Amino acid sequence: MPTVLESMKNVTFTIDGTLFVSEHWKDYPNTDQTLLFNKADGVTINGSGTFDGRGFMWWVRDIV
Repeated sequence: MPTVLESMKNVTFTIDGTLFVSEHWKDYPNTDQTLLFNKADGVTINGSGTFDGRGFMWWVRDIV
């Protein structure tokens, strides 16, 4: 299931490591979204880290 962040206002996320999502696309049965902001205003994402969506497995899914 995707992570849903809802009704946020003026929030800052700092990523200083690596944020990984699941390699298994079957963990997201109803959507291709892994992180969803809904009704969010003034959201900032900063830091020296990375967001790794593990896209390779998604490409394999679409090709096979």
